[in-house]
Amino acid sequence: VFALAMTLVVKTGLGAVRAFALYIVLISAVIILVTLLLYAVATIAGRQPLMRFARALIPPQAIAFSARSSLAALPAMVESARTRLALPAPVTSFVLPLAVTTLRLSTPIMWSVAIPFLARLYGVVIAPEQFALLLGTSILMSFSVPGLPSASIFLMGPFLTGLGIPIEAIGLLIAADSIPDLFKGVLNVTGHMTSAAVVTRRVSQV
Repeated sequence: VFALAMTLVVKTGLGAVRAFALYIVLISAVIILVTLLLYAVATIAGRQPLMRFARALIPPQAIAFSARSSLAALPAMVESARTRLALPAPVTSFVLPLAVTTLRLSTPIMWSVAIPFLARLYGVVIAPEQFALLLGTSILMSFSVPGLPSASIFLMGPFLTGLGIPIEAIGLLIAADSIPDLFKGVLNVTGHMTSAAVVTRRVSQV
């Protein structure tokens, strides 16, 4: 990664370093914003008291933040959903594991920010229809991303080459992803718990 970064800096100058710093700040801010919006979804659509929902999220969010993996936080999510939110057993035993397996809100955000950033860095122009296709593909691919650190980056390879972006850019993204990936785990955990709260309300209305 250091060799790839040095090659890029030699070609583009210190502007590349500033660009990556801006990228880290931008994607982290977007992820935090979406995470905060999920609290509103849980409160409005899931009818969860805001403070109780926020307190229930603290243990699984702490695990996801430290481990950079929502999968590692599944036991804490189940425990918080049962004891702190009083969600029914069918939801905690089925919906939460299913959400952890298939729901990755961070993937579309990551792709929609990272790939245009790399394209601009390497002087590649992405047409509007290409970006729309990219966004749709990222949503579909989010259902197959494993709950591992920076997992969504490894799936970008074919799309980067298809757009004309050098494949070695993945190494640069991995190096820059150490900070945003902390917040991605928190986002995914918040999304899982929000989905469980919304499903609980829908089931109770049936």
